[in-house]
Amino acid sequence: MRAAIVLLGIFWSTSLCAQAAQPCVGDEGLSDATHLSELREAAVRVKVVQCSGGSQDEVTQAFVEFIEGNQDWFARFGGFENDLNPMAVIKQTLAAGRTYDIPSIGISLNDELQIGAAFFAPASMATCQARAAPEACPNVFDEFIEYYTHAHTAYATPPRLAFVQGVKALSGEWDRYLTASRGFTTLEMAFNSAMYKRNESVDFQNPPDIQWILLHPNIVIENVDDAADGNNVEEAIVVDIFGMNWWRQDKWYMPTGFAVTGVYSDRPEVQDWGYGASLFFDSVYTVGYSNHDGDHGVYVSFDLLKLFQDKEQVYDRLVSRLREN
Repeated sequence: MRAAIVLLGIFWSTSLCAQAAQPCVGDEGLSDATHLSELREAAVRVKVVQCSGGSQDEVTQAFVEFIEGNQDWFARFGGFENDLNPMAVIKQTLAAGRTYDIPSIGISLNDELQIGAAFFAPASMATCQARAAPEACPNVFDEFIEYYTHAHTAYATPPRLAFVQGVKALSGEWDRYLTASRGFTTLEMAFNSAMYKRNESVDFQNPPDIQWILLHPNIVIENVDDAADGNNVEEAIVVDIFGMNWWRQDKWYMPTGFAVTGVYSDRPEVQDWGYGASLFFDSVYTVGYSNHDGDHGVYVSFDLLKLFQDKEQVYDRLVSRLREN
């Protein structure tokens, strides 16, 4: 999903940058008018205001004039059945506050103009055909669709660009989250996704500030002074039973997180299982304390799971969990 969003953002931003590099004429890529020359000129005016650096208010005003000034664009072809008006439908969309929605515009199988769920049939197909001669009536609709799309695209470009920039920044934050956080077990993915979903308020938002640690295993080097000679320093298994990691903390000398732990090591004269606590540094390195029934120890390690984890796979799994929840 993220890959698709990023590609979409790159496509939009590349297209917009390419447009910005061209002289602002306003009719780039636009067909010559056969039937709707006034509508074409109005669409070009919207584009000129946009690509000349006009403010969003100025572009909006030009688009409103495009809608308001062309209410009767189909009148000379006989108008529509029941005096319906597609521009009125578009105007309702604007009035409802859905200012950057692009209604699906096309021609139906019955040669009607379709805008969203509304259909607009010529009041008289014979009249339309006669006045559109020598071309067919649907060619008039083709021109309308092209010119309307040209005007609306110019009108909606600034919000799209802002969206693209926002998506790029958001993608960078998620990249940082997957790179800087500790490795995830399957259980931790499920738990973190559930906690994130509970606090989620919008469709696209930044990653969480806190990474929850839950039954996270690790191998450490533990030193227990009270162990028999030759067995003081041994490998041990640590399970971070529950903890938290503030992955954004980037000062190397400050802990990024902590966990309450269970510690297992096999030494003569020392209880195998103990309990303890871990501190994380840079979300990777671990320093901890252990207590094996009164025998005290310290241990150090780094997040081994992080070495073997593919961040794209982790992201996909997190997204999958979010969708399930």
